[in-house]
Amino acid sequence: MATQSLIGTHNGKFHCDEVFACYMLKKLPMFSNHSIIRTRDPQILNGCDVVVDVGGVYDHQRMRYDHHQRDFAETIQSIVGLPFQTKLSSAGLIYAHYGKAVIGSILGLPAEDADVEKLYEQIYKKFVEAIDAIDNGVNQFDGLPRYQLSSTFGSRVEHCNPAWNEETPDPEKGFQKA
Repeated sequence: MATQSLIGTHNGKFHCDEVFACYMLKKLPMFSNHSIIRTRDPQILNGCDVVVDVGGVYDHQRMRYDHHQRDFAETIQSIVGLPFQTKLSSAGLIYAHYGKAVIGSILGLPAEDADVEKLYEQIYKKFVEAIDAIDNGVNQFDGLPRYQLSSTFGSRVEHCNPAWNEETPDPEKGFQKA
């Protein structure tokens, strides 16, 4: 009996970083047919092919992309050398490792294409870095801006969470909508 291919992330309230991380993974041929499972159960997460934003482990070889460890300090610079110092969220981790392939897949270009290379840095600078920063509690300003904010994507994702006073809250439905 074949086992189901799974992308794992945490259940409950969701945030922009894991929503965007799952979206990027689903854009890749190797993950496009995977189902997303939302849980904090370690046994279930151990059975997932890839896990984002939960599990307490960052290990690219094992496809585990959590950034909540006390000693986690990875940046896009420490992983791929781009000149940005913001600590990565799960979205930034997936972008660092798979971003070029995601862009290439969407555009129908090889990940090594010069246009993909240019877009990779610009998309991080103008979009993904803000997701990383906001998820990690980094203020945009302390005098000079630390990162560019060109979207309210995070707030749009936040609005998909059930309201505190909903009679039958369904965070799974909200996650799929986001």
